[in-house]
Amino acid sequence: MAFVSLFAVAALCSCSKDDENENETGAIQNIITAAVENGASYSEIIDTVKAEVEDYYGSDAIIARAPYTNGGFTLTLPASLSAQYLSAADYIPQGITVSNPNVKGGSVGLYAYKSGFEAGEFYYGTNNCMGQLIYVDGDVIITGSSTVTYGATFTIKINVHLKEGWNMVYAKLTPKANDSYETELTIKVPAGAKWHFDSDYSLSEFSLYTQFPSLLRGNFVSGN
Repeated sequence: MAFVSLFAVAALCSCSKDDENENETGAIQNIITAAVENGASYSEIIDTVKAEVEDYYGSDAIIARAPYTNGGFTLTLPASLSAQYLSAADYIPQGITVSNPNVKGGSVGLYAYKSGFEAGEFYYGTNNCMGQLIYVDGDVIITGSSTVTYGATFTIKINVHLKEGWNMVYAKLTPKANDSYETELTIKVPAGAKWHFDSDYSLSEFSLYTQFPSLLRGNFVSGN
């Protein structure tokens, strides 16, 4: 189960160290009200939104659902995520510092359905900087950088402060020379962020391709 996934994107989020507040966190409310970009055009192919999470063994579970109406949705996530969907660190890559390795976390995806059939997924961000819903059972700060070679070479840079409860973490990836990539995780909301619908599952494909370790589980690329 991936705790934080990176998505293959080609440009940077619009943020810099100069405008980051060290006390800022990725915390969000558990009620999500989304006006989807061009949302009215999807009304014929979407009728329901479901929040889904994987347990330790990779089985999917629906933790919340809402109707898709007027080009968007209002979804209430549970106040807390059940322990069966959370995992803690069994390995922390060299160069990465986790303030409290005992904190457990899990990631949640938002999926579109029509008449019971899955039609795609939703994400918050921009075309080149995608957000991931994260739940943690305690406050934790994760910082540092690390490099791994797994087919390609990935250099990871991370600076996130998560509060107990629901958080949004944003991911960006920059291709480099010689089949290498530089990735970054941040809690800074990218300029122009909106809710988007993706019918091609590029979000899932990208996250599988460039998953950072669960951070609180430690699997570097596989996400298992």
